[in-house]
Amino acid sequence: MEKDQSKIAGGLARAGSLSDERRKEIAKKAAQARWGGNSRVEVLAEGLVSLGGQEVPAFVLSDETRLLARAAFVRAIGRQGKVKGGRKYDQELQIPVFLAANNLKPFITSEIERNSKPVVFAWNGTEMIGYKAEFLLDVCNVFLDAERLGALRANQMHIADRCRILQRSFAKLGVVVEHEGDT
Repeated sequence: MEKDQSKIAGGLARAGSLSDERRKEIAKKAAQARWGGNSRVEVLAEGLVSLGGQEVPAFVLSDETRLLARAAFVRAIGRQGKVKGGRKYDQELQIPVFLAANNLKPFITSEIERNSKPVVFAWNGTEMIGYKAEFLLDVCNVFLDAERLGALRANQMHIADRCRILQRSFAKLGVVVEHEGDT
């Protein structure tokens, strides 16, 4: 699909005419609209959790949601490079790009889909993005189930390896996640 060059030029001209503060304000509003972050919750506690030999920033919000910082979350599962804004989602399931591969879709439940939505929150005056802590276990289950059934691609095997290490860390820490319907 070819982009309309006049629209691109118009967007660039508008961006150039706005102050840095106004562009930041517009970007924040867009992020809140995209991720549903209109209601602010505050961080009650923060710290580092050691998972699979990596220190992952963890937060407890005022609504008792437990979050892991998005960039560290992605690195914990073995993804490399810079996290690209968290804005690329599979349009059908609205899931993060690291779960959007077609070979993983059969392993993504409606619960995983619900847990996959990033959470925007403020910490020390900085807007942060996180994922619910239990989503890390969900992601590991997706990759390990796909591996067990021979559905992983060669370029995804390192993520399954990291997920095995992470699951051992969960057991060591005594991390327990209750799922709907479990007793």
